[in-house]
Amino acid sequence: KITILNESDGLSRATLDKYTAPLLGHLEAANHDAKLMSEDYCGALVIEEFETTGLIGETGDSRYNLDEDLQRWNNFWHGEAKEIKGGRSLGRRGQGKITYHLASGASTVLAVSNQEDGASDLLFGKCIFRKTHELDDKFYNRHAYWCEQKIIDEDVQPTPIVCRETLKQFKSDFKISRTSEHGTSWVIPFIPLHNFTHERILQELIREFFIAVLKADIIFDVGGKRIDALNLEEAIKTYKAFSGEHLEYVNWLITGLAKRPNE
Repeated sequence: KITILNESDGLSRATLDKYTAPLLGHLEAANHDAKLMSEDYCGALVIEEFETTGLIGETGDSRYNLDEDLQRWNNFWHGEAKEIKGGRSLGRRGQGKITYHLASGASTVLAVSNQEDGASDLLFGKCIFRKTHELDDKFYNRHAYWCEQKIIDEDVQPTPIVCRETLKQFKSDFKISRTSEHGTSWVIPFIPLHNFTHERILQELIREFFIAVLKADIIFDVGGKRIDALNLEEAIKTYKAFSGEHLEYVNWLITGLAKRPNE
């Protein structure tokens, strides 16, 4: 489920500032463009996964990296370009996860995750600055976290926020609809609203995932419009996802896959 929120949906600048204002001085010191947090970016992209595993694994120790496939919390929030990964093992170089931050004018990603057969309502956030920087005579690294913390062997560890009131307010602020289902709800604040529209997102999803949709491996809900195997062909026409030779090829491929027996 993908939703774009802006002021008309009740997402005010004050709400966004509540989560991102502490970053302003750091963003400026790290040479981020202040225009990316202007009114043209005053919105949020909310992506909710249903029935995925969620960010499973250890959540209280960023150093914990055994059993890579079972440590998705640390892989996402704390791991980048791990040499242990292969091409089929949750990516390798971190290009995928950095796009979340690049889409945000505040270079920030917030999320609440329910682990499959594990903990629920794990609230966390991360900002990636362009560079290490100095602010008020102190030096800071490139990563900042919105979190709680604990001390392990004299090392401060960022841990998920579990305060019930904070979770309730976060879900309300960003219209989070997923409740007890395992999966993750992502919030990317300060997106370029002139580029992010529900129609454009639908076009791109159809282009990239039409085979998965056709095979009923995934269903999308974008701004209240559902795309599934039953309405895929109509959606391709409605949103003009393909044209010319590309459209002919896609229609041929859909027809061919429809004739194949279920595997």
